[in-house]
Formats: sequence, structure tokens, C-alpha cells
Amino acid sequence: MKIILFSYWYKPENKTSVNRARYFRKYLSSFGWDVNLFYYRKQGTKTNARKKTFALQGRSSFMQKLGMAFSRKQNHFFFKLIYFFYFLFHKRDIYDFYRIFRSNETKGELIVQKNDIIITSAPPYSVFNIGFYLKNKFGASWVLDYRDPWTLAYPPISSGNLINRLRKLLHRNTELRFLNSADLVITVSQSLKDSFPEKYQSKVFVVENGANMDEMDFSKINGRPDHFSIVYSGTIYDQQMEDVSFFKMLARFVRVKHIQPASFKVYFIGSDGNSRLRDVIHQYHLDDYVHITERVSLDKLYGYMYEASMFLHLRYSNRSEIITSKQYDYLALQKPILLPVSDEGDIAESIRRHKAGFVCNSEDEIYDVLEMQWQAYLDGRDVRLYRRKEELYRISRQYQVERLNQILREKLPNKFNLELTTIY
Repeated sequence: MKIILFSYWYKPENKTSVNRARYFRKYLSSFGWDVNLFYYRKQGTKTNARKKTFALQGRSSFMQKLGMAFSRKQNHFFFKLIYFFYFLFHKRDIYDFYRIFRSNETKGELIVQKNDIIITSAPPYSVFNIGFYLKNKFGASWVLDYRDPWTLAYPPISSGNLINRLRKLLHRNTELRFLNSADLVITVSQSLKDSFPEKYQSKVFVVENGANMDEMDFSKINGRPDHFSIVYSGTIYDQQMEDVSFFKMLARFVRVKHIQPASFKVYFIGSDGNSRLRDVIHQYHLDDYVHITERVSLDKLYGYMYEASMFLHLRYSNRSEIITSKQYDYLALQKPILLPVSDEGDIAESIRRHKAGFVCNSEDEIYDVLEMQWQAYLDGRDVRLYRRKEELYRISRQYQVERLNQILREKLPNKFNLELTTIY
């Protein structure tokens, strides 16, 4: 008996989605599971049979290659344009690699038995069809990992409205068919779980993302940084730039307080693909204060975060159900989090529940928070929000995989005769 895990992205891709599959593989293996990981990669990539990681290699179409190139460069406009036309012409998603999987199926690397467990962990429209095929062919148990919504929940923010409407029209029945076939469903949040119809709720469970704590060095967290900095981690979407209250108040604050750029910096790490962000920075004359970087390694990202005075969230338009993986890293690295405009939902609730920072409802509140934290920096106060070891553990990816381990053992008891692992 083994777990066969499918992911669209894996190392060396520098994407946050890689970490979910990577930690699934790492900790499920440590709990005694025989984990085989299959992921998509262009031709020429070497698989590692010793580590049981296998690249499903194949040729992408010209439109797929073009779309992925724009995606890697975070050029959202052209990515969505290519995405839309590919979807319109092919009636399937640009990330769908079912055909590449079938072309690799005869290589002998994939051996499925009835007592195996298949976990498909990726955008649902890219690998769920592979799980459906294998379950029906071999009778193995199948776990759908909804890392992102499909047609039943809120529209994915990366695709665009036209694609989301097409997806709902063309894929809704497919999604329902897959849900009927699956043995278990896991999601990254309670909000996403709640979006499923009542008939499926008994087999839907929450396994959150968690913080990448294996990559963090807590001894490097500096509670009294040498300069004041606010750090935003990851991609910026156009929806996040609809409200510019933070930038407006930031410009007012540095002007009123006569603050020089050398001692006050805002970093957007890995956000270089959004032109609207650059326009807003220029509009408010913040070019010397705000710095945007390309995607960097976790090690470099955490270097910025260890020295931060605050972390920044920006809400996703009027969405209240989105909780991104950066929230767990923010919590683990223990600096105050600023949400300038409340999402009235998951992000605000997480900040309040963990007493992790500031949720603002007006521009004056944003200004007050900047003033308060700037004064703390000038006074040399320790801004670190110290968390107990047990609390840190509960926001880690390891803890979330332990939850998955227990769910598998409790809900698929006919698969094995191993003792249940207790979560402490």
C-alpha cells in the first residue's frame, strides 16, 4: 500500500504551491507512508526513483508555453489573455496535463493497486481528471486536495472573470462528478469547505497550508531592527490594488513626519509582475520608499522578514474567503501584521484570533498604526510578538500534515492496520 501524490508544480519551481506537495511528501513519509510523487515537468528533467519523485514529461503546446512564460514573469494581463483563448478553443484548462500523464503511463514508473491512496494536490482543473481516471481504472481510494476553488466556491483570483464564467459553464458537471467519485476531500480553509453542497460535507475536511517552519531560523528574528521596514510577501493581484488607502496614508505619513527613505522602507518581495503596483507607488511619490523585487528563494525572503518591523496584507477586493499561505509565515515570524482595509473575513479573523497585529477600517486608523509602530522603532522597543512553542507548532505545515495523516487513518481504516497517530 502506498500514497500516490500528484502535483502540477514541484522543485525547482519557485512557487508557494510547491511547498504544500513538498511537505505532504516529507511528513507523510516520516509517518510511515510509502509516498510516490508525480509532477509535471518539461522534457529533459530527470526523475529520482530513489526518492520516489517522478517527472511526467511531455511537450506543451505553443499557447501553453506562452501562457506559462507570462505566468512566471507575473504578467497577469497577457497570461489571462492566453488563458482565455486556450480555454475557449480546447474546453480545458491551460494547466491540464492529463494527456501528458497518459503519454507517460506506460513507462512503468506508475504502479497503482487497489489498496493505494491517490492524492491530487494542485489547481483542481489540472490534475483531478488524473485521479478520477486512476480511481475508476484500479479502484484505489482518491483524495481531492482543493488547494484552490473550482466552480462551486469563490472564483479563483488568478484567472479573470471571463475564464471563471466559462469554467463554471463547462466544468460544473465535471466537478460534481469528481466529488461523487472521491473518497475524501480536503481544503485549505473552513470558508472553502463551507462552499461545498451539504451532501458532500461529511467527507470534506480542512487541512490548512501552515508555515514553512523547517526553512526558518528563529534565532535570526530581530525584534529591534536597524531600520524600519514593512514587508509584503508574494504576488500582488490587480484586485488588491483597487483600494489604495495604504499608499495614500503612507505618503501622508512620511511627508508629515519628514521621514527620509534611508530609515523607512516598504518591500514587496516577489511582486514585480504587477504594473498597477508600480503606477500607484509613482502616483503617491513613494518611489524612494517602496521597493519591489522579483521572486526570491525562501532563504532570501525570510532574510527580509527577520529584519521587518511589520508585515503587510492587502485585501482581495471584496473577497472575504481568501486566506493565503503567507499568513502562516507572517504568524510564525512573529512581527505585527497590518491589514489596512479589513476583508471582513478570513484574514482579519486570523489576525484577531492570534492577536497578531492591526485590522483597520479607516484611513485614520492606518495612519495611527504607522505612527505607533514608527515610534516603537524610534524608542528601540522590541516589536516581536513572542509565541509559545506549542502555538508555533500548531501553525506549522508539519502539524497540518499530521492532521492529514490522522484523517487518512480514521476515514480510510480499511486501507491499513496501523495505529492512529495522535496530534498533540
